[in-house]
Amino acid sequence: MRRFVVVSSALFVALLAGPVSGASAIPNPATGSITCGAAWGPAVMHFIPALTNTGTSTSEEIEIKATIKTCAGGTPPSTSGLLVGKGVITGPAGRNKCAVFFAGLAGMRTFAFSSQFTAVINWTPTANGTTKATFPVVHVISPSVVSAGNAPVTFSTPGGTAFLSYAGAATQTMKTVKTYNMIRSGGAGDCGAVGGVSALNLTASSTGTY
Repeated sequence: MRRFVVVSSALFVALLAGPVSGASAIPNPATGSITCGAAWGPAVMHFIPALTNTGTSTSEEIEIKATIKTCAGGTPPSTSGLLVGKGVITGPAGRNKCAVFFAGLAGMRTFAFSSQFTAVINWTPTANGTTKATFPVVHVISPSVVSAGNAPVTFSTPGGTAFLSYAGAATQTMKTVKTYNMIRSGGAGDCGAVGGVSALNLTASSTGTY
């Protein structure tokens, strides 16, 4: 049975806002570029409101909470990080409609965040401080036609900027545990089910560079 992590609004705000102000006091933040991938987990992406086949919302909030590892690069290097992030997409009615959010096979939807997606990463060891990263857009990429839909959906956030520790360019590529076909089906927790898609687990092979 899959387990999903639920983050309350108050806790989410505390995690997102709190570490950044404290991190500014670190006299020697970590430098260089660090890449964490191949062993993400637990990692979950939340959708508020849930994605459904009949969605009519004019906004969609995407939240992520993930332990990101294995990490390489940077000075000094970190072994892992706890990432908490969120961003909001706004537009015409139907932002949470599955046919709008997901393209057909081999297709891609690109959404600009109304306010940039912001992620805060607390590093291990803690002496390496905190990274705040912002991303302007998200690409929601459907698998190839050859896959016949039996492959993950990819969420890509290119063109980001990292601040504080490991400051510089940032990018993330996250893949869903569920396949495209499963997500678009009427199974529990999927587009056609009562309640729709409120959360998706992310694969260990997801990656992030900061």
